[in-house]
Amino acid sequence: MWWDGYREYERVPEALLLRYRPAELVDALRGRDLTPSQTEGAVRLFTGSEMRERYPGAPSLLPPPLRERLLRHARESDNASERESAETTFAP
Repeated sequence: MWWDGYREYERVPEALLLRYRPAELVDALRGRDLTPSQTEGAVRLFTGSEMRERYPGAPSLLPPPLRERLLRHARESDNASERESAETTFAP
């Protein structure tokens, strides 16, 4: 396990997704009806430390409706860390 409580194998999708430029990731999300799991993944990807370090401006590329949707999803989480990260990343 990593220090943040996630198992190491859970980082594999993040590493693969970070091979894409942020604009490509945003385009993949734009205009889609995301499932709750996909929404959770998008929150986790865009609030993650790897994204913040490599692409600090990436969340600003998200269209406001999508950014708001990700924030709403995170606010419903039982995980305080997720809520806090989302507030910092997505709140206006």
